[in-house]
Amino acid sequence: MKHRVYCLILLLVPITAILIAQSSADDNPPTQSEIVVDGEIGSLDTASFTCVPLSTFKDGDKILATTETNRAWSITTKQLQVGPTTLSYPVIATITDDSGLTQVLILASLKLKADVNPVTSLHKNGSFFTASRTFKSGETIPVLLIGGAILSLEMSANTQNSNDFKPSLAIYADDSSASDRTSAMSAWLIEMKHVAK
Repeated sequence: MKHRVYCLILLLVPITAILIAQSSADDNPPTQSEIVVDGEIGSLDTASFTCVPLSTFKDGDKILATTETNRAWSITTKQLQVGPTTLSYPVIATITDDSGLTQVLILASLKLKADVNPVTSLHKNGSFFTASRTFKSGETIPVLLIGGAILSLEMSANTQNSNDFKPSLAIYADDSSASDRTSAMSAWLIEMKHVAK
């Protein structure tokens, strides 16, 4: 049975706001459906970084997707090398996290305009950063835009258990709540496990 996912994504610098309305889905094995974009998905440009989606999405676009338990992954993927591994990542997805909140995930490219060093948190230009390694100004990495968060596809080298995986770079809006950050991280982990299947 098909279900449709409608998403309105409004990108504001430096805050990404997402509004979702989604129909219920069966608990059946993966089926084909579509993600319908309601709004424009653009780039983010701040004094600290530029983040650009790797695919162009326009209002009304219908992206074929596979769905499973209230999650949808675009059939269209991009092969990206992250460290020594090359994997195929969906260009857009919707994921319901463990708390029941549905997040939209957009595959994107992030270019830093300033160095980011491994610290607990670094506040810059309306965003705060956490990093597990040093990132240099001018460095470009693949990321996921998830709500008000930008999370690298590269994982921290400091984790062994798959349930403890974390992105090596995370950028959040300064006014994001702890629950916002937890939800984005949960959706990121679900996506990483899906891609690695």
